[in-house]
Amino acid sequence: MAQLYPHRKFWFAFRAVMVLGILLVAIGLYYDIHIPFLFGLSVREIFWLILLPIIVVIMYLAPMLWRNICPLATVSMWRYAMFGRRKLSKIGIKANELTGVMGVLHDLIRKRGLLISVLLFWSIIPYRLIAFNADSHATFWLVAAVFGAAFVFGALFPVKSGWCTSICPMAAAEKAYGMNPAIEVKNNRCYFLNQPENKVMSCSGCSFNCWDVVEPEFGYWQASGQGIFHATLNAHMRKVFVATLPGFMLAFSLVSSKVLVIPGAGGAKVFTLYAFFAVMMVLSAVVYYTFKAMKKKSIRKSIVDSKEAETAYSVAKRRLDLFVVGLSMNVIWVFLSYAWTHSLLVKIFAIDEVAQGVLWTILVFAFFFVSLGGMRSGWNEKPGVGNYRTSWW
Repeated sequence: MAQLYPHRKFWFAFRAVMVLGILLVAIGLYYDIHIPFLFGLSVREIFWLILLPIIVVIMYLAPMLWRNICPLATVSMWRYAMFGRRKLSKIGIKANELTGVMGVLHDLIRKRGLLISVLLFWSIIPYRLIAFNADSHATFWLVAAVFGAAFVFGALFPVKSGWCTSICPMAAAEKAYGMNPAIEVKNNRCYFLNQPENKVMSCSGCSFNCWDVVEPEFGYWQASGQGIFHATLNAHMRKVFVATLPGFMLAFSLVSSKVLVIPGAGGAKVFTLYAFFAVMMVLSAVVYYTFKAMKKKSIRKSIVDSKEAETAYSVAKRRLDLFVVGLSMNVIWVFLSYAWTHSLLVKIFAIDEVAQGVLWTILVFAFFFVSLGGMRSGWNEKPGVGNYRTSWW
């Protein structure tokens, strides 16, 4: 058993703690609990300002670590854990082949699921600024709805295909943030013993272009046009998501920090908020695709050989994506670290304005140099196994 599931007990315990933790968070949100020994911070403040940012940083530095412990994944894979793995062991990956209407839906969600993921991300995050940030009950119902959806879709479709690799609101973000991991962690969720072939399998074939099977960087090259499924809508949505990410993150940061106040009330305010996000995302995408087009034209002029030109263009796109994601992470980090040093830490340590400014500057530059190191590590990588590193070090 230990050979089949490496470090099985450790990962099982870790996942159990994560699920228990989200249950405690849900209770705290429902009853709007404030934690006395955490300086009176509400569970809602801890969830939005501490826990979620930490998760995003983990996604950026060690995406597979998060995918191994994510409580949403644990909940969505309940059917696999209880019944699916046993069935896979008996008859192999054919156990995941669905027929009839469910087969059509399964194929659809595997090929088009990321579109839903992106739309959910674009819908939920801005609305957080209006409803969820200041309302514990609203946040509770959001968490309940997301976990309920993960449970249902995990029951309908095999292993991770119904949620984690398709319609999870964070799926697109995971693919973007995790394209160049700092630390390599192996997938520990999908192992099963294929009895007909008498060998251990690390993949059940539930999804297309799944990053859990191969290193996240190889998944990036596949999604960017180097793999069998590059023509699917999922790959195009990944590109659109990355292209709009800087504008989206800047819009979120400006509004959440109250640097920009959205006027109006009710439906008019909601419309104005989403319109502002849309404008920022369009501007971001225009800059992104204009630069790509200029770079492609430049490469075609300077490199005659078509294969060399294709490789050079793939590397250029990779560099652009690394820069765009790194820029987006730094934008959100500047405003988030400001909130930490000028709001949370004031409550906890009662530090003065000078100390706030110094600490904020240290946090901003520390993250900048970490992300810069990540971009540098992947700057000269090329598509193809063996032409890239699986982590920064």
